[in-house]
Amino acid sequence: MSLQRSLSSSILWRGIYFVAVALVNVVASRLLGAETSGWLFYFFTVGALVVLVVSLSAETAFSYFVSKQIITFQQAAHAALYWALFSGILQVLCMYLLLNFLPPIAILTQTQMFAYGAMYVVGNTVITFFNQLFITQHQYKVPQQWLAGINFLLIACFFLAANKAGVIALYCWFYLLQAAVLVVLFFTTNNIPLRFSVRISRATLVAMFRYAGVVMAGNAVFFLVYRIDYFFIHKYTVPTADIGNYLQASKLGQLLLVIPQIMASVLFPATAQQVDSDAVKPAIFCIARLVFQLCLLLAIILYFFGEVFFTRVLGQSFHSTHTYLLLLLPGIFSLCVLALFSAYLSGKGRVQINLLAAVAALLVAIGLNIWLVPRWGAAGAAVASVGSYWINMLISFWVIHRYYSLPKNWWKPQKADYFWLLNFIKL
Repeated sequence: MSLQRSLSSSILWRGIYFVAVALVNVVASRLLGAETSGWLFYFFTVGALVVLVVSLSAETAFSYFVSKQIITFQQAAHAALYWALFSGILQVLCMYLLLNFLPPIAILTQTQMFAYGAMYVVGNTVITFFNQLFITQHQYKVPQQWLAGINFLLIACFFLAANKAGVIALYCWFYLLQAAVLVVLFFTTNNIPLRFSVRISRATLVAMFRYAGVVMAGNAVFFLVYRIDYFFIHKYTVPTADIGNYLQASKLGQLLLVIPQIMASVLFPATAQQVDSDAVKPAIFCIARLVFQLCLLLAIILYFFGEVFFTRVLGQSFHSTHTYLLLLLPGIFSLCVLALFSAYLSGKGRVQINLLAAVAALLVAIGLNIWLVPRWGAAGAAVASVGSYWINMLISFWVIHRYYSLPKNWWKPQKADYFWLLNFIKL
């Protein structure tokens, strides 16, 4: 499958899935309100960090080594399943230990918080692993249809929940359902028999986990760059409603990252496999130029209509969400571009560059948050985030410029960009 066709198919089917996820977020926020939804997203953020670190971001190693034809998809599937189960046990233990450090919430007991945290981390790990294997196969339609359908079912079930605690319970149970469906789909569509051995040589396993370890370190540091503002606004006792508004703005900002992240997940194996290698860099900068124009348009719309839109869709408690989203938009643009740069460098085997860039950005993020959050609250966290995101992106940009050269007129909007987009849509 050509690079452009693979990108088009990925955006179509994974885009449908992410629309469903966005609607889940909107409905859950509407039912829970700013304070409770803010707590839930913070709880999920802690769980996501546990998943990232304890699972070692092994999905990248499975994808990279399959793309290089060092292991087969059958071997990768067994390795993914058993590593997800083993690391899942460790993740559940981590969530148990972290309960004492998480802010309590009146509607849930400690036992419920532990159970829901366990469901989230195990389900999220399995989903991440097998989703990446499907992407590496360029199989988008069937798995994303199933995942989207499950999320639409979750939305319907939300309205049957008796209270806010019921909404949170459904949210977490459905992570396990999605995980189970993906595993069954991958094994059945690929006719893979279930075995109790991985059948990968020890040397290959060591190489895989060494690669995964470097990727995990980079991802973990970048996760902190991207989410450390959450911890600072909690630490400096920003009013709870402001925390909910800020976290909602951050979640909505993540929706703008969906298409670049989808493309990045395709560019990574394509770069490793050297599929349409001459088309990869021009596509990256074409997408970057188009994303810049989209962000500029969104900024104008948010400035004039943001408050009315969010208060009507999410409720009156989300009255300042649009302000925080406006502040975050320049950083969101840089994250969109960074996702593409990082995928390209990872596909070239230079994952250490992503790690070093993320470390530099994290140091900037910590310094700016310490300085700005006590003074400006959530608005200071937004400014700190934007500064650290740009540092991360500019370092990756410099490496690509230094070692791989840049396309001609990479910065200048071109008529060819729109023809590329139209052709992309037709595919």
